[in-house]
Amino acid sequence: MTLIRRPMERHPIPMRSAIERLLSDWPSAFTDGGFGEVAPALDVCDSGDAYVVESELPGVNPDDVEVVIEGRTLTIKGRFAEDRDEDGHNYLLRERRRGQFMRAVALPGMVEVDQVTSKYEDGELIITLPKAEQNRARRVQIEGGHQRDGGAWAQSGGSEQES
Repeated sequence: MTLIRRPMERHPIPMRSAIERLLSDWPSAFTDGGFGEVAPALDVCDSGDAYVVESELPGVNPDDVEVVIEGRTLTIKGRFAEDRDEDGHNYLLRERRRGQFMRAVALPGMVEVDQVTSKYEDGELIITLPKAEQNRARRVQIEGGHQRDGGAWAQSGGSEQES
């Protein structure tokens, strides 16, 4: 595991920031091709009837990617292209992604699993997850009941009762 020393700040660090900093360094603990060396970036948006997840996967063969939906969790697993054997090279800097990756994201609601679609184009994976019917917003019509009109109760027709 690599330890990174952070400069002390003049103001106390809120607990949430301290935990986020600790967790942001966590994937670097997995080396030599382990999961999470560099997780792919992704965006999740709500298009009304569906959630759309876009993930950058340049240089990844779509056949090496697995997309799994379990409950409200979407998991993307895969493998970046393996390094070519280049014996005799002494790297001074290596920043390109290699090895396996896994990325999981919790969706805000349930999805229609049988209707999920995905496409891979120009190094970007786009997954469209239609919302489950029970998660879609809808307006509910209120029927019947009584309305209050100037202190007197009226029936839903809006006319006051006569005595």
